[in-house]
Amino acid sequence: MSNGLTYPPFSGYGGTGGGGGGGGAPANATYLTLSLDGTLTDERVFTPSARFSAVDGGAGSTYALDLNVSGVVAGSYTYAAITVDAYGRVTSAANGTDPAPSTAQYLTLALNGTLSDERQFSPSARFAATDGGAGGTYALDLAVTGVVAGSYTITSLTVDAYGRITAASSGTIASGAGWTDGGTNVYLSVDTDVVSMGNVTPVPFRKLSVFNTGTNLGISVVTLASTDNVISTFVSGEANLRFSVNGTGSHSWGAGGASAPDTRMYRSGVNTLSFDNALGTAAANLLPGVDGGGVIGTNTFRWGSVISNIFSAYGAAGAANPVTSLSTTGLRFGPGGGVALDTRIARTAASTLTVDNNAGGSAIFSVLGQTTTQTRALAVTTQTSAYAVASTADVVLVNPSGGAFDVTLPNANLIVGRRVQVKRINTSANVVTVKSAGGTIDNVAAATGIALAGGTYNSITVVSDGANWWII
Repeated sequence: MSNGLTYPPFSGYGGTGGGGGGGGAPANATYLTLSLDGTLTDERVFTPSARFSAVDGGAGSTYALDLNVSGVVAGSYTYAAITVDAYGRVTSAANGTDPAPSTAQYLTLALNGTLSDERQFSPSARFAATDGGAGGTYALDLAVTGVVAGSYTITSLTVDAYGRITAASSGTIASGAGWTDGGTNVYLSVDTDVVSMGNVTPVPFRKLSVFNTGTNLGISVVTLASTDNVISTFVSGEANLRFSVNGTGSHSWGAGGASAPDTRMYRSGVNTLSFDNALGTAAANLLPGVDGGGVIGTNTFRWGSVISNIFSAYGAAGAANPVTSLSTTGLRFGPGGGVALDTRIARTAASTLTVDNNAGGSAIFSVLGQTTTQTRALAVTTQTSAYAVASTADVVLVNPSGGAFDVTLPNANLIVGRRVQVKRINTSANVVTVKSAGGTIDNVAAATGIALAGGTYNSITVVSDGANWWII
């Protein structure tokens, strides 16, 4: 008897009741069969598990048996992460990353037994650390020292051995306090003084005094070269200075910021001050030279603001208002004291001087294109629609051919002595009405006015008495 799947026939083996015939397989052998067979007494049905696949080729052929696929993608993997089943088969796999070497010199937050050369990171108390946990961040910053954040002046402070400020407070300099060089010559002091300028209320201010008792030089600065600056002023964050004085006494000004200095005042000769563009080139709108006799060049000085006063004269000390002032917008006059300037002479147009009320209001009179030895010419304007008489207009010629309209005189109370003539130059039927912005016209209400009827070349001439208009 055999445990094989099949057995070869036995030569000379006979069945029951037979003799000498052909042999057959024993019926009681232990066979593996694909299905039970009644003629066999000890067979087993071959049943492979799901981890195998079988292909039956049929009688006289083969029965192929192989492993089933596990689901993993066939291929090569590096630093692989794998899954195996209970039968040791790889069911899934994925590439991994190169593992960090265990012998590298790492900084760790805690010692790790798998590393051989790590250091535990231990910042001192002068640092503040925040551990965000696995996958997060480990934030490191300076620890606060206890000083109150802010700005301090004349500061008293405390520093630790690491150069950190741990306490600070602002201080003051008492009146008369100062410093010396430890010798007998140079002194620097801060004191309180009082200043009064013209009509400005006296105010206390801090005065910085530097003086040398040996030579009475006051502030003395020695430069290595004559072009070195003795004084320079900057605005924080700007690349160029606003003002400087160098070793030659030359003064320079500029707009600061990205702009280099563009204006210079300096001594160019005996008894001569000169201005140029800070590059040594004469420039328009700058004074080229002033000699000892006060003679100035042909150019004029440009002030930085159109309303800057060049000078003001007060009638008495402490007066609130000047009696006259000159600015870039005109020459002004007033009674002074508590009364503001009320009269101005100004250039209001080409070849035109105008006297007005210092507020740009209606003119008292204008001088147009004439020298002081000539009779002033009348200013004439022609209008074809509604018109408010300008401060420079003397004669208004009106042409109502396109329709009726109004001519409005200025307010009479601003221009005493002002005379205006309105004359029709068209005989159409359209009416031109002369009205007033303030004051009656021959006792006719300002809004009603005087009509210049159509069909004629009629006219009206009026003069202001400082309150109303009167026909003359």
